[in-house]
Formats: sequence, C-alpha cells, structure tokens
Amino acid sequence: MDTRKAAVASARASCGDAASCPVEISFFGTECGVFTYSESSWAIVARADMQKAKESALSDCHKKGKTCRVVASVCADGAQRVSGTE
Repeated sequence: MDTRKAAVASARASCGDAASCPVEISFFGTECGVFTYSESSWAIVARADMQKAKESALSDCHKKGKTCRVVASVCADGAQRVSGTE
C-alpha cells in the first residue's frame, strides 16, 4: 500500500463486519511484526529481523499457551507478508 490510510482501508474492507475487527495494529520504520495466537494466549512482536520477531512472538505466546501459531507477519516495507497459519 502507498499510504497508511490506504492500508487501513484495505484491512477494514477485507475484515467484513467492523465489530469483528475493532483494533488496528501498525508497524513503522523498518521493523517486522508477527502476530501469534493460541486458544489461551496471543502475542504481537516487532523486531528488526523477521526470524527474530517470529521467535520472540512464539516464545511470548508459549509462556501463556501451548499450541501457538503464527497468524500473520509483515515487515514495514511490505516484505515477508504471511497471512494464515504456520
């Protein structure tokens, strides 16, 4: 996306019902962000390196839950975008 406003509009449009997606998360600068989830926990972490962000997010999520998975990840420049499970 060219602008943050366009990115937010695209995310909201793909979400469907606004009540299902009331929160917006942004990563700025050059960092990469990873969102992990389990039935009992979640974590969102940003780091300069995608692998470090993934390891840290999974570690943080595992502290509270056992079967955490990567839900989404992306670097601020749009690289390494993952959406789904890992």
